[in-house]
Amino acid sequence: MLKLSVFPGQGVGHFILGHPIGLVTQVLKEHYTEYAHVELAYSDASPLAVETLLHLPDLGVQLVFDTASQRLKTIDVFDTSKVQLTYNGKDINSPTCRPTFKRLYETIGATSGVENKPFKQYVLTYPGLTLLFPIPLDFEEDIDLPSTQVFPDGSMPMLSNLCVHRGKDMQTGELPPVSETRILSTHCPSYGQPVDIHSGRGITLSGLGCDVCFGMSCQDVITLLGTPDDRFFKTEDRMRIHRSQQLPTSGASRADYFFNYFALGLDVLFDAQTHVVKKFVFHSNLPGHYDFGCYYRCNYRITLPRVSYDSEQAGQQLGGAPAGVWVESVVSQQPEPTSLSATPSADLQSIDLDLEGDDDAAAPPATADGVPPGVFVVTPATKWDDVQHHLGSSCGKPVVFHRAESANTVDPFGATLFFSHNDLIFEVMHNQHIATVTLFQPT
Repeated sequence: MLKLSVFPGQGVGHFILGHPIGLVTQVLKEHYTEYAHVELAYSDASPLAVETLLHLPDLGVQLVFDTASQRLKTIDVFDTSKVQLTYNGKDINSPTCRPTFKRLYETIGATSGVENKPFKQYVLTYPGLTLLFPIPLDFEEDIDLPSTQVFPDGSMPMLSNLCVHRGKDMQTGELPPVSETRILSTHCPSYGQPVDIHSGRGITLSGLGCDVCFGMSCQDVITLLGTPDDRFFKTEDRMRIHRSQQLPTSGASRADYFFNYFALGLDVLFDAQTHVVKKFVFHSNLPGHYDFGCYYRCNYRITLPRVSYDSEQAGQQLGGAPAGVWVESVVSQQPEPTSLSATPSADLQSIDLDLEGDDDAAAPPATADGVPPGVFVVTPATKWDDVQHHLGSSCGKPVVFHRAESANTVDPFGATLFFSHNDLIFEVMHNQHIATVTLFQPT
């Protein structure tokens, strides 16, 4: 039987409050002999609306993650018969130490409690720790266990659930600051900070205070972002056939390569010939996607700007809209694209986008949150149908992507769809959530 130490407000055993689900998954893999059976529970239709759970049935432990940040917020030991627990070096649950109310009250210390009559439980609350004791169904009178420490019939209350959390109780849902979270504060101090994506230029990482741009060398990127967590060389390029045909060169056998920054939730692709940045990939780390748990969530932000027009021709392109107006989206006048329009080589003509406005066309005032009307910001929480509503039909038809399976890799989640818009490619899951975003250098 595995023995775990309980640290109120901090964690249980290897599991630390505030750690991202990717880091917790890494811990489970490193200690696979102890955590051989792990179940993932999430909402397939709304993965960002319902808490994600990691269930360890062999230990009777459940890990609850905050939906927005994907950080561990509650550890629930729901079956005390499957694990040993210690507090401050003393056993509070083991085969020879039954977790009675009296033992826990004396070992952990005095505190207040309350009877939860609808759920027939007595709740004992400490800072960062909640203990639940089931009350027999036939007991109707009020119960004050801190005074009696036994039920009216003389039976001993037994612990059913031990929950470690942040704050006074589980309902607060607090998370420790990144600066106070072990490992995360040193391994990824910029966790959760915005990554702004700039079309045609590169990205800005607010947490690190730096810009990574197209054309930077791999040495420049390492200086700014640090040594990558891994490297990956592209052994094949299935989209090469859709690009302009070129004669082979002496270096044609070289492969483009990625720097994988798992803790930042992004990849950087370098050209094999010039060794400069040519593409970025950003990961939403959504449950139900093949790469879930490999990356931390990248908190990317993409501004899809309003469009200005200052000519009669522009008004005609928008179906008769008057010149000089601000509109919310562009409808491409090109013939309906084929499925290849989701590749970087797609030639989707679009009307010039202007974030700053035009001298001949006055923009409406900004809204209360500082975002001008017609400007749409895409984040990991944005659904694809909302993006399409803003862009209209300019994204064309998608490319259907089936991940190749092998003896050791099976994708149980099915195909995803790739849509393109200018120099962006969005990978969309069946539930309309955006799994990845790719920013490539326009040619």
